[in-house]
Amino acid sequence: MRNKMFKNSKIIVTIFMASGLLLGSNVCTVSAAEIISNAKTEIYTELGTETEVGLEENLEQYVDTNIDANVDISTEIELETEIRTEEDINEKVEWDLDLGLEDLVTIEEKASMEYIEETEESTQEKEVNLKEKIVTIKGTKFVTDTFHGVKALYRTGGNDGTNATYSCAAFVKRYYSQVYNVNVYNLLAGCTPISSKGTIRKVSSPKEGDIVATTSGSGNHWAIVKNVNNNGTVTLIEQNWKWQQGGKTVARVNRRVKASACKIYRLKK
Repeated sequence: MRNKMFKNSKIIVTIFMASGLLLGSNVCTVSAAEIISNAKTEIYTELGTETEVGLEENLEQYVDTNIDANVDISTEIELETEIRTEEDINEKVEWDLDLGLEDLVTIEEKASMEYIEETEESTQEKEVNLKEKIVTIKGTKFVTDTFHGVKALYRTGGNDGTNATYSCAAFVKRYYSQVYNVNVYNLLAGCTPISSKGTIRKVSSPKEGDIVATTSGSGNHWAIVKNVNNNGTVTLIEQNWKWQQGGKTVARVNRRVKASACKIYRLKK
């Protein structure tokens, strides 16, 4: 009786194993139900037995044989490994992409902040660079200085007192046109400048952006106040303050003059 129960259990376990392998594998084309059905048919027809013992023994043998024949275990393991590997790769790729995006955002934010800081520092340097220096002029439209985005232009050679681009008055006109959107004229010796909008008046104390007139020979030299210094001087940005030295044309940048020795003019809208 125990042997019979053991054989029945073994057959059931074998059938369940066959069912699990067959149903779980994509490479199987024969189901467990088909194997069992075929087993019964072949056992009855070929072996010609209907006894319980014969059925149990031959069914067990048949199922074992057909499991080996129809289920490639190595293929199933290989397939499962491939699936798991693909899942792992996908998961890793997703993780890498997320990490990459985070890094990219961090890099972009960092680069943006560096650019802002760099721009601010660069602007600040341009605005507060008040050190006097002498530069050599090279060619035409040579930029010696910039203030509020307006360039001081020079060219090699002698005095450009009446030139529409390089004269001292030309810079004052260009500065007021770009910064204040007004036209300035009457920049002549002993005259008060006139503007197309508002009124230009002479003032006693200088401010940044004021027009400065200094005495130069028999006439006036015109410039813009770049900075008011603590020692009673003003730093100028100007054009046509140049001379010949060592066979070269040179100019002074950030020239300082005493405010008391200048005439200061301011636009009042």
